[in-house]
Amino acid sequence: MGIFKKIGVFALTACCVVGGFSACGEEERAVEETIKAVSPKEGKIVVLANDEVAEFAFSYESGYNLAEPYYGKGDHYFMKTLTLEWSAKNPADEYEVALSENANMSNKTVYLAQEESLTLSDLFVNTTYYWQVKGGEDTSRVFSFKTANTPRTIKIDGVSNTRDIGGKATEDGRMVRQGIVYRGGKLDNITPSGIEAFTNTYKIKTDLDLRKEGEGKQGGSPAGEEIGYYNYSCPYYTGGKVGIDCEDNYENLAAAMRIFANADNYPVYIHCSIGRDRTSMVSMLLLGVCGVSVNDISLDYEMSFFSESGCADSATVEQMTGSLATTMAYLFRNSSTTGTFKDACETYLLQIGLTQAEIDAIRQNMIK
Repeated sequence: MGIFKKIGVFALTACCVVGGFSACGEEERAVEETIKAVSPKEGKIVVLANDEVAEFAFSYESGYNLAEPYYGKGDHYFMKTLTLEWSAKNPADEYEVALSENANMSNKTVYLAQEESLTLSDLFVNTTYYWQVKGGEDTSRVFSFKTANTPRTIKIDGVSNTRDIGGKATEDGRMVRQGIVYRGGKLDNITPSGIEAFTNTYKIKTDLDLRKEGEGKQGGSPAGEEIGYYNYSCPYYTGGKVGIDCEDNYENLAAAMRIFANADNYPVYIHCSIGRDRTSMVSMLLLGVCGVSVNDISLDYEMSFFSESGCADSATVEQMTGSLATTMAYLFRNSSTTGTFKDACETYLLQIGLTQAEIDAIRQNMIK
């Protein structure tokens, strides 16, 4: 396993640079490869999800309570790391490994490795990555792999039920950005290493707390004074005084949704107490108004049952998925159109007080 450290992010042009990283692959392929990729193989689809999450995600169909077998086992949703391996004809004491989402290696991140391997964590899902290795006088061609379309879970020590809501396809063929909206449980017990991940790994700027007054630690983010903190007591599901269909809840829910219309607030961490119910209402409306399918939104919801906090109240998967389905059905009925779930979410957001400009801003911020 390689010993490495991140040394920066740089922009490149697509031109050839003698002795440096190059994206001019066609000419170089005619030359003997002195550095060859060993793993992953060129173009391979890499599954970052652990075996249980992968099994769940690849077979998922909403309405069938597929998270039931995984319920009540604590936090067992964390992703796997990925190790890049290569072989060098001329071994070097140190290698520079460049990683980019662009074939021309622009906006690359460069790592140092003392062995012929490099282990990476927290990669985006459903993403093609390009990588290139330089050792001594030798530079490899550009290799590639793609990460599978599975949930992108994250690890913040002391916090449960944590994941990125991005990486999902929209109805117009685009994708919700990753690394900008995270969801999870309360931050009350976040540890110093959890704060390090929260602020430096995931670079979260805003703590959106959906709990009611007096429910846990409030008044500021436990992740640090530099984190923007907003607290709006928000509704969940439908029915009675706590539902999203109760007009008394419109103002707070609208205020919470407006956080996402301001690009300066990102990345945002959304949470309630256990990170399943109120958090899922905001997540559902965000993903829905961006054009994500009901099936993918339901899958994201059921991921809560892979966590300790998501099962903390002993509510069954069948009960809670039924509540989500009822809420989605309400949004469809509430809509003045007979269109998609995207239309239904837009109608509801307008109804609770958001403007069309705010909805458009949310989409612009969240969709790539």
